[in-house]
Amino acid sequence: MRLYDGLIKFAKKNTCNNDEEAKRMIMLLRVLMCCVFLYLLGGSILCVVTQIRYGLVMNSALILLLAGMFTASYYLSKYKTVVIFNLGMTLCITLNIWLYGWSSGVQNFLLLLILVYYFASYDNLHKKIGFSVIIFIVYMALYLNFVGRENPDISLFERYLIRGENIFVMIFCLSLVSYIFSFASHRMEGELIAYNVYMTERASQDALTGLYNRGKVMEILHDLSNKGELFSICICDIDFFKKVNDNYGHCAGDKVLQSLAETFKALMPDNEGYVARWGGEEFFLIFLGLSGEEALEKLFFIQDKIRESSVDYEGQKIKINLTYGLTEYSHTKPLDDNIKEADHKLYCGKKKGRDIVVF
Repeated sequence: MRLYDGLIKFAKKNTCNNDEEAKRMIMLLRVLMCCVFLYLLGGSILCVVTQIRYGLVMNSALILLLAGMFTASYYLSKYKTVVIFNLGMTLCITLNIWLYGWSSGVQNFLLLLILVYYFASYDNLHKKIGFSVIIFIVYMALYLNFVGRENPDISLFERYLIRGENIFVMIFCLSLVSYIFSFASHRMEGELIAYNVYMTERASQDALTGLYNRGKVMEILHDLSNKGELFSICICDIDFFKKVNDNYGHCAGDKVLQSLAETFKALMPDNEGYVARWGGEEFFLIFLGLSGEEALEKLFFIQDKIRESSVDYEGQKIKINLTYGLTEYSHTKPLDDNIKEADHKLYCGKKKGRDIVVF
């Protein structure tokens, strides 16, 4: 695992491309080059053991070529790096088939080139199809020239060993390519989901208080109305809120709204109901599972708590009161009529002197 992490960090260093997708592709190509280097190194050791000098010379030349490709990747664009990688790998595959024979399975690495190219060019289907056709032609050409040919200097055991090595390296490289791009895809998908959740919450929240906004509470009311559940609604308004802004400033008014929102959230847990900012200094309360009489008792408790509290602002304590219009939701009336009834009761409370609950 440490070796893998080291390869990744080394491959990421000094990439000249600014695009994240290009950086990821070039990093992947460098890691694949490191894998091919280890593969060629193993082939060189085998050639030393079997005393196949021409194989050792060939592998040494390919290692030098690979070193040049690796170095060039720090200066070339993503597209050029992919091109030299494919050309270099095609040459490497061809020479290794010539050295080890068709039965070694080296030709299967051509499939890896298709996978790499497809990930490297997302937006050009014609080029992808064309590249696949080219790989097919190369594969058939190699098949017609090398099928049935085996190197007499390599024993049957060594052929099995080489085939096993090729299968292992091929599976490892395919897994590596799939992991890197699936990880990136899953990460972007996760970020997109998180962003959508964030934007949905922002769209349903009041920016100042963090409570639900009017649009969200209308959705909740429609849902509750469609389910036919028992609930009561209340519209409440801060009394003489304009005086707070005039006497203490608008920042103090914002502080009052935020403090009141926190009080409502503490007194109205999610499992008991909903609190929303209806607009300006008005708030909307939904009491779940409560009749009008039961909601009235709850509302008296909330009223007392707000009367006992105050808002600290720049060393001053601001006392606030509210007027409440409460009604039990009637499923025999349209939604708008229920809201108008609560609003009318709020208006009556204002006329009667404020700081009262009208039910």
